[in-house]
Amino acid sequence: MTSIWTATDALAADIARSPHLNTFREGMKARTTGPRHKPRVRLVVRSAAEDEGPRHGSVQELLVTYEMLQAQPLLVGMRLPHIPEFAPLHDGSQDVRRWLDVAERFAFAFVDIIEFLRSRLPGYPGLLVPELVVGAPRVRDDGFWDMRFPWMTEVRRVGLQLKAKPDMPPQALELSDGGQRLYASLGDLVAALTASATWQRFDVAHAQLSPADRDAAMDLRKEYRQAIKDECVHRIAGETAMRGQVMRRAEMETVKAKADGAVHEYFEAFDAVDELLDGVAAFITQRIARSDIPNIRVIAADWGPARDMRFMRIKAEDGEFRIPQELVLTSSAVPALSGIMLLRNINIFLDEDLLLAEGRLLSGSAAVPMSGP
Repeated sequence: MTSIWTATDALAADIARSPHLNTFREGMKARTTGPRHKPRVRLVVRSAAEDEGPRHGSVQELLVTYEMLQAQPLLVGMRLPHIPEFAPLHDGSQDVRRWLDVAERFAFAFVDIIEFLRSRLPGYPGLLVPELVVGAPRVRDDGFWDMRFPWMTEVRRVGLQLKAKPDMPPQALELSDGGQRLYASLGDLVAALTASATWQRFDVAHAQLSPADRDAAMDLRKEYRQAIKDECVHRIAGETAMRGQVMRRAEMETVKAKADGAVHEYFEAFDAVDELLDGVAAFITQRIARSDIPNIRVIAADWGPARDMRFMRIKAEDGEFRIPQELVLTSSAVPALSGIMLLRNINIFLDEDLLLAEGRLLSGSAAVPMSGP
């Protein structure tokens, strides 16, 4: 059977057949301000406001200011319109509006694809986990302040679990074959995911929930919902959005720690399969927005137990600015410990060409080529 990451790579290649790909990438080019400076993600097109009268900012500045936009570049088309500073840029340039149309196409097609994969999970959309509670970090404001792929309430309501394939991607991406190749690759990826140990673990955990277990899970969800009411968060964390996010994550861990037995295993199994699908989303993002997967020289590394998404910590020689959710290629004398790593926690020492990072090794990804479409 095709591996998860080979199947993901094939799906990304089919998405990349959109005639709008080059336009999207041209608008998301990176520019380095100096040999030791943080790269700036910029929108190539310029607004009239940049050429006439006082400057009111630029899309480039927005993408640098809101770092989560760089971590999720395929969602930029959904994110930028919600940033107040973007409005004058959008209103002042037809080129910006044209590019935003393309960015929206990729964003909505991408969300549809990832949510379709999620809809194959048993129990979807009524998954009994705190992560999907209204107000949770990846649900609140469509997950805007979180680096991981969002769980959007409205998207879970469209009934993807009842469909054999998602309708939007071929239309939004204007694929010349009507999406036939994309659908074939998507089917291969579904087969690879559902055959994985991570997915099967969740299947079993879901099946083993008794009525009493389901009630217990629902009670914990209710407890979490009460703990993260706006008035509770504001009273403790104040009005700072990032502090509020930290509190919401902390309260979630507190509530989940109270689970035991089958509910505890259900929560743990969900964490693993959720992370696996996050890896798929990050891989597709890398291929579409950045194309290639950079190779870094690992100086030292250690790993957690063998899993589809294996914990990995590295010390590497690397002079580039890296961001969470980016992928890099690592190598080891042991083939099973080589492959693509999804970066999470990062410390960068550009003056020393040094990267310290924790993340997840995409097990079985060593055969995936560095170069993308």
